This record gives sequence, C-alpha cells and structure tokens, in this order.
Amino acid sequence: MDLPAFRRLIDAKRRVISLLLGGSLGFFFLVLLLAGYARPLMAAPFAGPLNVGYALLLAIYAVSWGAALLYTYAAHHSFDPLAREAVREAEAGRAAK
Repeated sequence: MDLPAFRRLIDAKRRVISLLLGGSLGFFFLVLLLAGYARPLMAAPFAGPLNVGYALLLAIYAVSWGAALLYTYAAHHSFDPLAREAVREAEAGRAAK
C-alpha cells in the first residue's frame, strides 16, 4: 500500500517498537552481562535478604510489564487513530476508482 496514512502508521509503529524493544532487550542483556562478569556486585545485599541480582531479576519483570503497558497506550492513543485514517483514505481511494 502506498497510502500516506498507512505509511505514517507503519512509521509510528516502527518507532515505538524499536524504542521499547531496544530498551527492554538492552536492559535484559545488561543484567546478563552483570550476572556473568560482575558476580560480587550481583551478590551484594540490596534490601534485607534480597541481593542486587534478585532485585535486577525483578526489575526485568517490571521493565517487561512497563514496555507492554507503554505499547498498549501508544496503540490506543496513536496507532488506532492512524489506522482509522488509513482505512478512510483507502476507502476513499477505492470509491474514486
């Protein structure tokens, strides 16, 4: 499809997905690198019986949930209006033929 509205939708989705996926995977691989190369840091106490490694593991879950929530927000407030615009544009082009 060479519709401008469809192109805007794809570009917006690509931007959001790239940022969220890049941030999430970047954090995940950072934790993996720390687990492999900074064992004393990961074993350091953080809060009571919780050490830094477990805290970062819990943070991975929080980052994953946060990315999912941000994507849902973007889909509702940005992608859905762009998709409706693309459908209207496609229907107008089809009706003109």
